[in-house]
Amino acid sequence: MSSSSNDDEEGSDVRETDGSSVPLALLRAVSSSSWLSLFGAAAGTITALASGTLNKSSAPGIAALSAILLVVLRQSVEHFLLTDRYGPKRDFAKFYLRVSTVLACAVIVIVVFYLDSPRAQAGITLSPLATSTQLGEFIASDPKGIDLITVDYQETSDSVIVSVNATSGRPYNFVRVSRNGTISQFSTASGFPERVYLAVARSQTASPKGLSLGGFTVGDVFAGSGFGTGSGSTIARISADGATIQNPFATLPGETGLLWGGLYFDRTGNFGGDLMVATTTGGIYRVNSSGVATLIARHPLNAPVEGIITIPSDPRFGPLSGKILVGGTAIGTPSTLETVLAVDPIDAMHPMGTFTVFSIPGIFEPRFFQIVPVDGDFFGADFVSQTLFTAPAKQFSDFVGDLVIASIDPSTKTNKLFDVSWDPVNNNLRTREITFRRSVKYRAITFSSRIS
Repeated sequence: MSSSSNDDEEGSDVRETDGSSVPLALLRAVSSSSWLSLFGAAAGTITALASGTLNKSSAPGIAALSAILLVVLRQSVEHFLLTDRYGPKRDFAKFYLRVSTVLACAVIVIVVFYLDSPRAQAGITLSPLATSTQLGEFIASDPKGIDLITVDYQETSDSVIVSVNATSGRPYNFVRVSRNGTISQFSTASGFPERVYLAVARSQTASPKGLSLGGFTVGDVFAGSGFGTGSGSTIARISADGATIQNPFATLPGETGLLWGGLYFDRTGNFGGDLMVATTTGGIYRVNSSGVATLIARHPLNAPVEGIITIPSDPRFGPLSGKILVGGTAIGTPSTLETVLAVDPIDAMHPMGTFTVFSIPGIFEPRFFQIVPVDGDFFGADFVSQTLFTAPAKQFSDFVGDLVIASIDPSTKTNKLFDVSWDPVNNNLRTREITFRRSVKYRAITFSSRIS
């Protein structure tokens, strides 16, 4: 009796452990804050998988999901061992272990195949912020004449300023598009001819007030307002609220080229925070906050360039570090080889400066350059659909601090976006295509600033 009773008691203990080993283990795990974090990371991975935003930043979540699966498998093994002497439970444990193993393998296979699928590779999802129909209805003109040219982010209004109505600039040149897609006239400025490119002065501290690095008022808009007239091509300044127009703010002495090359505010300090300007005759200028323009380089063949940026002094950019970059283009004669050109300013040995050609894999006729900021949302003006697109900062988290270049795909005539960095092992520039889920042809790209 005693022996039987002891056996029953032991069996009772075993049965209690058998019946609850997995749930109890999971409950104990979840009661730990570290396990709560683990489950949170796993949940985030599942959400990213469902939404199509899974990327290398999802690695911790994938690891967490794997850890949870391993715990389930481990508890299954313990369950099997503890129930070894009970036939029905042993069979159930075997079945449970097989099912858990199959489920774990299935999840791993799905994740691996997903990460290698075209959907995973096309991780950037663009959302229309303002369509051609919406812009056309607001401007009250033929939608075909909207002609989106360029776009830049304005911290003071947390919106984007868009250049429209090329080539006449009528009835006005600029609209503002808010975060929710509301379109409004930005300024009465009108009649700026041809393609009007612009740049908005950014703050030094991501605060929408004060002065930029070069002493410009944060939020003020600067745009090409004329070319080859009088004493040279001109740049206008428009106050942040659009109410005040100073035209000209600056004159590029003797310049006859269009300002299609673009305008960009130096954020590196290498060029004093000045406004950098490139023209279709290969002129590279810097303009200070007083409106004084200085020619710092001229292409030896007066060849056109499109797109301009100043690169931070950082080893990640290799030989491009600290340089001015412009894009070669086929818009004029002679061609600038449709590649990336690094510009060194005029000095005693180089009275016109120097333009060094860099052949970067995949880059053909580069149009626009940007350095990806922390927490910066993406904005792009599509020339074909005449639509302003946007994408959230989290989709560019893998590229923060990197140089991205929008260039033409010669076969499809659409744009591709590339992440460019220096490979110190192979001593060359390498590119990684940032793929999108729709075909676009960018006239301009920009990123927002994180506002503190």
